Amino acid sequence: MKTIFRMFFMLLLLVGWGLAALSVHVVRTPDRIALLPKEELTPFDAYVDTREWTLDDVAHHPGLVAKLVRSNRQALLSHVVDLDTRTDVRTQLIEAVNKGPRARPAGETKRVARKTDPDATAEADSFGVGNIVKLIDWSSFGFAK
Repeated sequence: MKTIFRMFFMLLLLVGWGLAALSVHVVRTPDRIALLPKEELTPFDAYVDTREWTLDDVAHHPGLVAKLVRSNRQALLSHVVDLDTRTDVRTQLIEAVNKGPRARPAGETKRVARKTDPDATAEADSFGVGNIVKLIDWSSFGFAK
């Protein structure tokens, strides 16, 4: 009887954590990690790393960008847009989604910029608890910075 109770409790725990994971967008930016509630439970865009995004990548994730714009959190993607233009971040993101993704020529792969400074790479890739706590955008939970 004790084994059945433990199995049921473990199954209930796993299903609950699974549903919780499907109900949020975890957005990783160069500065922080932000959590946004999803409109529906889907596995799409559960974790999105935007550190090396371009405007073309924005067009590949219209649901996430729409959620960011609707919740007035478009500043999370300010590193993606061209800040030298007169249009604001919101307008550039909406235009990129409306334009849609460009088709890549056959054989072309996405280029990824690599950091050359080993100290900067070690600092950026350190995943200690203190660094993760600093990266989390606590305002998404209702806490002020």
